Amino acid sequence: MKKLILLICIFVLLIAATGAVSADNPAPNSFTISGYTNSYDYKIVSNGRNTKFDLLAEGASTGDLQGPFTFEEWGSVDFNPETYQGSGNGTNNGMLTITNGNDSNSQVVIWFGGKSTLYTVAGTWKVVSGKGAWRDLEGRGEYTGDAGMVFSVTFTGEFND
Repeated sequence: MKKLILLICIFVLLIAATGAVSADNPAPNSFTISGYTNSYDYKIVSNGRNTKFDLLAEGASTGDLQGPFTFEEWGSVDFNPETYQGSGNGTNNGMLTITNGNDSNSQVVIWFGGKSTLYTVAGTWKVVSGKGAWRDLEGRGEYTGDAGMVFSVTFTGEFND
């Protein structure tokens, strides 16, 4: 009988602990942005192959941070878009702003930077600031995805709120 009571007590504690954990709002761990480039400017520098670029993009974020986004990205690539000469390898940096799809007063700004090719991007990211429901959100991690006028990039990492 004592073993049965002990077993029931342990079972009740486990259920209570599970309820407490699920009641807490877990921090997000990944999200994906899918969108399109709506402005692209470039300048070919003196060696004839290295090209500096600056672009603006927008779209929707899905996963743990859901809502519309905009970003500005800049960088350089070993490629001349007029002569098609170069390796296509380069670097990219940018600032991504996601607006909460359920609360337009909540936004998070994320810096990202890494390496790129003509077809892919990969690097690291860090939360810079937040407001509204996302004001205390902190985090960092990695991203990988497609490069191009239409793209999809997945961000993974750790968030704390």
